[in-house]
Amino acid sequence: MLLFLLAACSGAPPVTSWPGYTVQQDTAYLASSNQLVAVNIGGDTAGVQLKGWPVPSPNAALGYYATPALALDGKTLYAATEQANGNSGQVQAWINIERGAQNDQTTKWTYPLTTTDYIPGNIYGAVVLSEGVLYFGDGKGSVFALNAEDGRPYWPSPVRTEARIWSSVVVDDQNVYAASQDHHLYAINKKNGNKIWQFPDDGTTIDALVGSPTVFDGTVYVGSFGGVLYAVDAATGHLKWSFKAGGGLWDGPAMVDGTIYFGDQAGNVYALDAATGQSIKWSVTVEGGVKMTPLVDNGIVYVGTDRPRLYAFKADTGQSVWTEPYQAPDGESLLVTPSVYSDTLVVLPNLAGATPTRLIGLNKNTGKELWLFPTKQ
Repeated sequence: MLLFLLAACSGAPPVTSWPGYTVQQDTAYLASSNQLVAVNIGGDTAGVQLKGWPVPSPNAALGYYATPALALDGKTLYAATEQANGNSGQVQAWINIERGAQNDQTTKWTYPLTTTDYIPGNIYGAVVLSEGVLYFGDGKGSVFALNAEDGRPYWPSPVRTEARIWSSVVVDDQNVYAASQDHHLYAINKKNGNKIWQFPDDGTTIDALVGSPTVFDGTVYVGSFGGVLYAVDAATGHLKWSFKAGGGLWDGPAMVDGTIYFGDQAGNVYALDAATGQSIKWSVTVEGGVKMTPLVDNGIVYVGTDRPRLYAFKADTGQSVWTEPYQAPDGESLLVTPSVYSDTLVVLPNLAGATPTRLIGLNKNTGKELWLFPTKQ
């Protein structure tokens, strides 16, 4: 596990990198520790690693933790790296990763491509693929855009902020939105890399922004380490409303049918009216701090904590769905938003114990464990 003593503004604590994954149909692609792994998540072979995997890092000093991006055709995986005891990352395009590709995964390109390219810092958040372009932030405080086909820079130069970016950027039809630990949220034109606005821009001081923004229907939602959720107009960067939570906010909310769902590090989970931010539809207390964006699926809100427990609540009332929360094995924190495949909730815990890679399949209706990857010995 790579421990980065990244003392953020306003006293944010050190963090330990945790893995990321992306799911397409019945396969989960994990970026975890020093390898990329593909695991079947459906049918009789759920929890079984695909043949030809894992793919180890080509450089022992580079680890995989950022959430990878998968090409629409399922044939290319874009993975980002962190450097052990340093701050220099890469983006790699792995091809021939689909089923039946004769297990000959190889890198098509690796950014930086040349010695004259800007060198990214460690990449902690997701690599986001949108309309053939890869967007990501880095540990040096820059936002990058790369052509997904050949890895060449898409903008004239990366967009600089004044502090590191831990989180994933988000992209809509017009802009890329990045939360920086320089206490600002940025909107960047996705085509040319020009800054459109920054929030706040009136000299107001807010706490550091460590988590990913969420954008929906013309509003960008971002939480601060000081526990304030901000709703910002996506076109102008002007504040629409703010809401003070009971604890620090690590990641952005989920949005469904006019309600936003999010948790704080004090163990509160909220369902909040998205239009005004003033009406709390419900709130519940969980054991442990919440650092993930909840998953809302078919009327159920799934949210994990660092204790480690995973909860399921009815989206309309906050009533518990399972008889008891799921408790992860080996004390693994649940910090990554789960995914749903059929009736299976696919859960990726933080690195813990002797196994550097883990994936869990739960019955989404009961919370009962269906399978583990790797299987228990």
